[in-house]
Amino acid sequence: MVVYSAAIPILPEIVSKDLGLTSTHTGVLVGIYAAGLLIFTPIFGYWSDWLGTRKTPVIMSLIALCVTSALYLVATEYWHYLLVRVVQGIAAAGNTTVSFALAGDVFPQSQLGAAMGVTFTGFSLGSMVGPTIGGLLYDGVGHRAPFVFFMSLTALNLLLRFVIDETPACSYKRAITAAGGASMDATEVTSAPQSSTSPVSLLTLLKARPIWLNTLAVLVLGTVISGLEPILPPFLTALHGTSVAANGLFFLALSVPGLVTGPIAGHLCDRFGSRPVILFGIIAVIAAAPLIGLRVNMAVTILTLLLLGAVTPISMTPPLPEMGGYVDVTHPGSSGQVYAIFNMAYASSLFVGPVVSGALYEALGMAGCMGLFSGLTAVVGILYAVLDPSRGNRMEADDAKKDAAGAEEAQISAEAISFEAYFAAHYRS
Repeated sequence: MVVYSAAIPILPEIVSKDLGLTSTHTGVLVGIYAAGLLIFTPIFGYWSDWLGTRKTPVIMSLIALCVTSALYLVATEYWHYLLVRVVQGIAAAGNTTVSFALAGDVFPQSQLGAAMGVTFTGFSLGSMVGPTIGGLLYDGVGHRAPFVFFMSLTALNLLLRFVIDETPACSYKRAITAAGGASMDATEVTSAPQSSTSPVSLLTLLKARPIWLNTLAVLVLGTVISGLEPILPPFLTALHGTSVAANGLFFLALSVPGLVTGPIAGHLCDRFGSRPVILFGIIAVIAAAPLIGLRVNMAVTILTLLLLGAVTPISMTPPLPEMGGYVDVTHPGSSGQVYAIFNMAYASSLFVGPVVSGALYEALGMAGCMGLFSGLTAVVGILYAVLDPSRGNRMEADDAKKDAAGAEEAQISAEAISFEAYFAAHYRS
């Protein structure tokens, strides 16, 4: 994520100074990255499931990312940069989606919450530090320095992907699952037999309650936090008279606490199950979001941002192990697909949040905007409390048991019929 986000502060400089174009062109250049990401995320998810290995898609994505970093150095026309950004989005689709799926392949269900907590924290950390690194290299070292750094970092990652072999860990997880059953929740171990390892469609997965409900939660919660991007700076400037540079530092208050609370939320999911953790996180977001709009002194404003930054990862981490646990039992050949759904929901929230919040801020101000976001989060919390996605998991597991029992009975009946036919034929002869 460092490489993807580090280009954000650089692109406006390139568009305005090097190409002599407008901020509209900058917006298109920044946004077209999302097009490649959203279109190719389900493709990479299905491809990695169909191949039965995650290494090839990740390697292809890293090679594409390395090539785009090199193309930045030779691009001279606007359409060159458009092409580079689209390919970057495609590469991001492969790296993020398949990396989540790889973590799901390696870690057993009892450790999946902690693993996803760390993975999502790294995902967020890269997004946080990337713009700072890109801006410092561009201004302090030279205009070509960020892209050389991108290539070097990607090449190192690519080397590690060739060296590290996750096959033994994946085999260990399969052995654990076969021996003890795949748990549908951290505190519930289910001995349900696994269904076909053939990947299923995104639509099939989205019909399942644990998938669509967690997808909705990711979309709404991601919208709350991304919605602050365009409206927090003008709010802080109007309230406290802060500068552009100071406003950028305020976003650290939203990001840094998650480095601690994200992994903790993952461990709690493993110990107590995902449902109580996400419900606690949702309630905390409902309470914390409206506080951002309070017209108070700067110290209290920072505290409210720290609070929201701390509780948001608690609500956004549990959907990963919850969705991963579902496919482990019901559709074990579709883990790439389910993490593609998560990635698409999160990417969509990054687009929807700023658009919606900008309009709400103009009409209602910060307090009204965050109040509505809090109300929308409450709707998700009510759905989560009433519908209970973990119950949907258990129902799917029971169905899988019945299907397996039915198949076994049918096989026994077929063998009995075959024996009777053989006996009748032998007797006639």
